[in-house]
Amino acid sequence: MQVGVVSPRRLVAWEYREIWYDGTRITPRYAGRGGLHRGSRGRATGAATHRTGIGATPVLHFRVFARTGLRLTDVVWTGARFLYVDNTTNRVAAASPSGRPLTPFAAMPRQVEETRCRPSPGAHGFAAGDIYCHAPDNKIYRLSPDGKRVAVFATLPHVARSDGALTFDTVGAFGYSLLAATGRSGSASPGGVVFAIDSAGKARRVGALSSAGRRCTTPCRP
Repeated sequence: MQVGVVSPRRLVAWEYREIWYDGTRITPRYAGRGGLHRGSRGRATGAATHRTGIGATPVLHFRVFARTGLRLTDVVWTGARFLYVDNTTNRVAAASPSGRPLTPFAAMPRQVEETRCRPSPGAHGFAAGDIYCHAPDNKIYRLSPDGKRVAVFATLPHVARSDGALTFDTVGAFGYSLLAATGRSGSASPGGVVFAIDSAGKARRVGALSSAGRRCTTPCRP
């Protein structure tokens, strides 16, 4: 798994991909394998592009930043450190801004499929420093800032296993809730369901992804 850092607080994860930038949007395309990457200028940025000629498509270049040795399903930047989520074991490791060394941070119950995590915005009832994680069994876990407390924050009313998405509504379209999307790659039932979860852990359905092959496995945005 490769993980690219495209801004100090925004991370994107992909597998066997490059990132292409056409002046208005960033598009992932399949490419080679790597580790944790920073922009070609050696710092986390989404603005660094390179043109090969007049009219050519600008391309973001990356280099290996850190090799974690983990089967990554997500990477979270908390503002002070990186958190790496390991596939299936659901263990979370922490690292300094340099990307290494890794130290144990927290552990959730072992789950087959992928877990997504996001840091709390520290507003609208969500305490600063907490980390929220969407596990494949559709439980939302809340991790304390030091990783010592792991508790179920909410359970989505959805039975099928997920390798879905998780993000915070930062513009108020869904009441500044935590948004969780279900769905699973290779599933016989394509698509998924989107839930809004308030700061008390109450989940309500707000939408669905029903088109064939559509699902959220990268951060959705309101």
